[in-house]
Amino acid sequence: MQVITGGTGSMGRRLARTLLAQGKKVRVLHLPDDPAINGGAGVSDQLQELLRAGVEFVPADVTRFESLANAFHGAERIFHLAAILLAPRNPHLFAKVNLEGTRNALKAARNAGVTQFIHVSSISVHYKRENAYSESKRKAETAVRECGIPFTILRPSLAYCEDGGVEFMRFVEYLQRGRMAFLPCRGAARKSPVHVEDLIQAFISAAGNPLAIDRIYDLTGGESMSLKEMAGMILEHMRIPKVVMGVPSSICRLGVWASALSSFVTGKANAFTYQTFTGFLESADFPCDDARRDLNYNPRTFRKGLSGLPRWGGETRG
Repeated sequence: MQVITGGTGSMGRRLARTLLAQGKKVRVLHLPDDPAINGGAGVSDQLQELLRAGVEFVPADVTRFESLANAFHGAERIFHLAAILLAPRNPHLFAKVNLEGTRNALKAARNAGVTQFIHVSSISVHYKRENAYSESKRKAETAVRECGIPFTILRPSLAYCEDGGVEFMRFVEYLQRGRMAFLPCRGAARKSPVHVEDLIQAFISAAGNPLAIDRIYDLTGGESMSLKEMAGMILEHMRIPKVVMGVPSSICRLGVWASALSSFVTGKANAFTYQTFTGFLESADFPCDDARRDLNYNPRTFRKGLSGLPRWGGETRG
């Protein structure tokens, strides 16, 4: 049995479909109140297809250890995708879900006799400017390395696909607003976005692969570019003419404080957090040579991947 935590999202659904195609038995864990299971429009239809194909859906919450015993029963391998990526008003959730949730999953996996724990981490563990999210992922990696279970840690870069990628879509939405797009330090940070389908192939290649046991892999995309170049490519894809301007990091830091104050006063989510700020400033185009060698990882370029994506409300031309 292959068990996927956090399996109702875009990445989890794709992984479940691929495992099914290989003839594997698949169990997907979901939160008891997950809207994707309980009537979420569109997404629930895709999950219904997986249900008909034989995927077992089990309610469980990684922050509640007692809910994981039955969910992990009979599991051969755990794909641990469950995580909080953005929490503008509740940064404590990063530690609760990403760190404590991983510790609970590891304990339950050990009790179930799991033979491999595949942990989906984040390229942000490399950041020099740590934020609450990257810190939770870094500490979770330490827990995985010390768990005593054969493990594989995978660190995706900025993930995207035709139906999203939470952080990627936040950036797309930002680029769509206003007449100009402003980026810290001239948008000089180097990025290497990776298509979700390429990530799934890496996940599958790591499963049961003796070369991948007790190893850590960076999973970046097929080309490196500056944040400004990436923004320009996205705007061109959406056919939105817009100037991308650089802004001194000191001014952006003031924007973080102002946004936090506004959120405190109005009670609305903080649109520009320290996590966003560090994401704009930090490079994330690390080499993935080990993954290429051990996992036969061959990610597509962003230019190629972008060509297959929708325009997300951009201008349409015949």
